[in-house]
Amino acid sequence: MPNKPDQAANLIQIRDRIVASFGIYFPDNRLTELARKLKPVVKSACFETLSALEEALRANALNSEQRHMLTNSLTVGETYFFREIEAIEALGHTIIPSLSHQGKQRLRVWCAGCATGEESYSIAMYLLSTMPDIKQRNITILATDINAAFLNKARAALYTPWSFRSIPKRYRSLYFRDIDGKNSALLPSVQSMVNFCHLNLAEESYPAHTNGTQDIDVIFCRNVLMYFEPVVMQAIIRRFAQALVPDGWLVVSQTECCDYFKADFDAVQCGGITLYRRKQTDNNAPCAIGTPIRPFRTKSPIKDHAGIPATGLLPPINRPDFSRKLPDRDQPTFNRSGELLLQAREFADAGRLDDACVRCEELIVTDSLNVNAYMLHAAILQEACRFDEARAALRKVLYLKPDFVMGYYSLGVVEQKLGNRAEALRCFDTAARMLTAYQDGDILSEMEGLTVGRLKEFLAMAKK
Repeated sequence: MPNKPDQAANLIQIRDRIVASFGIYFPDNRLTELARKLKPVVKSACFETLSALEEALRANALNSEQRHMLTNSLTVGETYFFREIEAIEALGHTIIPSLSHQGKQRLRVWCAGCATGEESYSIAMYLLSTMPDIKQRNITILATDINAAFLNKARAALYTPWSFRSIPKRYRSLYFRDIDGKNSALLPSVQSMVNFCHLNLAEESYPAHTNGTQDIDVIFCRNVLMYFEPVVMQAIIRRFAQALVPDGWLVVSQTECCDYFKADFDAVQCGGITLYRRKQTDNNAPCAIGTPIRPFRTKSPIKDHAGIPATGLLPPINRPDFSRKLPDRDQPTFNRSGELLLQAREFADAGRLDDACVRCEELIVTDSLNVNAYMLHAAILQEACRFDEARAALRKVLYLKPDFVMGYYSLGVVEQKLGNRAEALRCFDTAARMLTAYQDGDILSEMEGLTVGRLKEFLAMAKK
């Protein structure tokens, strides 16, 4: 929260105006983040103060360029190819076979909140590689976003290695060409399948035939709804239902699954994920068949006084095998990462939390995609009662591993410590849904000796 009372009051007023205009919501505990995002807007959009920006918002006096500056600053564009790949694969083994109009050989997909295009292009690549008769089908992919800069990048279809961190190798080799050793260009055959358009989900401009948002078969809207306040989120869900054909599907991030969908959609369990199908009067939606989630290995939990894992589960620290012969160019990174992870765990075990945090931070700089580093860092930060920082670390864990059960459980614990009951319950519910892919007696490899049934008990206790 900003220190000056006047600035804090202005921020709250601006926050409320932003919600009214764009639906994007910043709770009180994110006002400092909002102030940081607004700073370049005030400067570049020719506003002398935050008060001047608030006045322009109140009078609905922003021109198109200023509105683009504001939305570009406020929206999040972090994504990557084949994020939560089970949701994309559900197109082939559950969604498309279930659509009643298959005889018409058409498929209309809408990626709402497409950011820089990775999701919509992932869908295009998946369809190209799995549908041998794709040229005989009428397939359209609409991708929309409120951020004009994101849309421009998506249309350019040039991507850095950060966007490829989870893409199956066959897709990268088939559909991309290297440009300069750093950037890769998507082939025109994939680009041509996607149509990018500007659209504000908070507005009532859809569904409509004029912008292609009517009679949709499948809507992908992942990691988008969480940024809207509840009233706006519910209105968007209603409009999504109206945009879909009677047996259409809605795919959201597993962190966004909640009761808001019950009025218009039936929840369908597909392996380790939950999909939503528009409600039908005959209530004959098919059972979904999917692949169970892949668990990850972690250590034993640190427990609170009630016996419930209080900080999630610490990742295993295996001593590096320095006898393993790797190419010279890889050996220093391997040694350094292993040493830092080992030292961080040993410092944590000895109660030297500050030193443990320093080692984790050094490791993250060395290896920014190391999930164990973020998970261990989060556990240590929780032990040090630095819950805001722990939450940030856990969000990075789930960004890198969206199907990580203990990541959701741990984030729920942190949100509960911060007093964010609704967010905590959403995380616990997500973890519980993921556990439905297992039997109660199963032992997840990410929790040594802890059964699925026991974790369900912990979740039930945490939700009371």
